[in-house]
Amino acid sequence: MDRIIKEKFTAVQPAVEWKFTDAALKYIIDGQTDKDLKIERIAFEDVYPLYGSIDVRNSSTERSHSIQLDLIDQLQMARGIVKKAHKETFFPLLQEIEFKIDKYIASASDALLTDEEIIIQDSCRKK
Repeated sequence: MDRIIKEKFTAVQPAVEWKFTDAALKYIIDGQTDKDLKIERIAFEDVYPLYGSIDVRNSSTERSHSIQLDLIDQLQMARGIVKKAHKETFFPLLQEIEFKIDKYIASASDALLTDEEIIIQDSCRKK
């Protein structure tokens, strides 16, 4: 659902995230039978903004770049831990994990797409 929310909407504030999660879930369920389905429009009745929001010049680009650098840094630290563990203990799976981490670092070093970010994070959580 996070992937759909990031693909279909702009940044989501935590106070209204539930509405976007509901729309993403409905999109997933209904999309199984209707491949041309468009995600529903999100609106809040009788809600008025109390302040305006502006996008600081290049802030989205800078945010994406910061996320990319942070992810690469975390992956490099994880690779260091796996390498050290592999030196201490022979365990073939560690070599496979190191290979996957290297692949993720290479992927994240190019232009990091939202899908790649989510895939890398999901994979790291599972390991």
